[in-house]
Amino acid sequence: MGGSSLSSCPGYAKQFQNEMLRQKENPECQNPTMQRIISTTSSNFAEVTKDMSVLLANNLAVFVAGELRGMSSSVAAHITLCSAYKYLQLSRLPPRVNRINYPAWFFLASVYGPDHEELRPYRD
Repeated sequence: MGGSSLSSCPGYAKQFQNEMLRQKENPECQNPTMQRIISTTSSNFAEVTKDMSVLLANNLAVFVAGELRGMSSSVAAHITLCSAYKYLQLSRLPPRVNRINYPAWFFLASVYGPDHEELRPYRD
């Protein structure tokens, strides 16, 4: 989704919370780290999508669900191991500007916290 056009999966945002419940029941997600990540992501998603367009909410849901499928407690141990981390970019041309797409920032902030040292430049 990084830089690609938006293409909605109709209704996915509405199904997102059920997907999170299924993830919480997944035997591979029974450790405390994964349970925390799923809970935090689920509650953050509910909060940010309240006033979001359906198209954007559906795309956010698709991105986050995909990232969660690749997440594990060992990946959660360090932000650079997370596949969403590749979306962090520093512009090579002046003015040097930090860039990240919103779905990647949302996911990383949900997992690592918005105040993580790697995310601060993108938050401010």
